Amino acid sequence: MKKITVFSLVILMILSINSFANGPKKKKKVSGFQGSITYKISYEGRELSTQEETQMPNKKITYYVGAEEVEKTITPMGSFFTVINHETNDFTIVIDQMGQTMYGQWTKKEKSDSAKAADKPDIKMEKLEGSKTIAGYKCKKAKVTVKNKKGDEQKMTVYYTEDIKEPYPDEDFDIGGIVLQTEILLGDEDDDEALTQITTAIEVKKGKVKKKEYAIPAGATKIEKEKFMQMLGGSAE
Repeated sequence: MKKITVFSLVILMILSINSFANGPKKKKKVSGFQGSITYKISYEGRELSTQEETQMPNKKITYYVGAEEVEKTITPMGSFFTVINHETNDFTIVIDQMGQTMYGQWTKKEKSDSAKAADKPDIKMEKLEGSKTIAGYKCKKAKVTVKNKKGDEQKMTVYYTEDIKEPYPDEDFDIGGIVLQTEILLGDEDDDEALTQITTAIEVKKGKVKKKEYAIPAGATKIEKEKFMQMLGGSAE
């Protein structure tokens, strides 16, 4: 199995568990939940190695602040977070690990309808039998499959609640609420060394979120988009 590191998980965590689709969304009045949701992250399948224990994410906080959606992931070595403004399409990513802090900022450019269609992943949801209560909210079960334009596929089992409304639902994919638990396989199904990452909400707080919770740290080094995406193993497009 490929070595699992913090940077190999950054792309996975950028794929918000509540925002499966890529690309800017049409501007619309923000409604729905405002506040924060804190998740614990655990792993099943085998024991983590010493290196994995020091690198793997163990906590995640999602902030919904006006038009901004913030995904903050905490590891034993630091944290990283992304900020998406759903009105301006501005995107920020900040990585604070091992005493080094860097950030990138750019605006997602509008594309033609044909380009958007080509870039959009194929997302399918299958509702399943079963339910559970998570952080005090009754949740329904579903399986979500995301396939990108390269043919890479990611499957996840999710539990979502319809009692919390998504502030920025995607125009093409709306699960009907907020996801409070995901189960994602890290590795191949036939690999004994694969891990299942389980992200479970433990606290839902409604209300105003202070900007300092996701401000760019003083002294952080700005990295241009192309270099940032090369570091994360992605494309600068």
